[in-house]
Amino acid sequence: MKLVVVCPHFAPDIAPTGTVMTRIVTELADRGHQLHVITALPWYREHAIEDGWGSKLWRTETTSWGSITRVHPFPGKSKSNLLRRALGFVAFSALVAWRGLFAGGFLRDSTA
Repeated sequence: MKLVVVCPHFAPDIAPTGTVMTRIVTELADRGHQLHVITALPWYREHAIEDGWGSKLWRTETTSWGSITRVHPFPGKSKSNLLRRALGFVAFSALVAWRGLFAGGFLRDSTA
């Protein structure tokens, strides 16, 4: 089965959500499913995009079980600025939705 997984964190991000979602995707891949994960660039540890991952709004990786599209999470410098965090989440969600539109090709493509 081909599946698209949308989650805010995924390995190598260390957020608890990322750990759980990485495990779920691994288990599904071990069962023979092909997956396309749409997630954020790694940023949880320092609340900033980790070194080596920035400079692009998104990037796509090919894996043995499918692919991963990582999009910019628009983190703010302060966790206490709720308005800034909300705006960042809206921007992230819009970018995920935009990239998700292209996941339909993964689902239709019989060679993916």
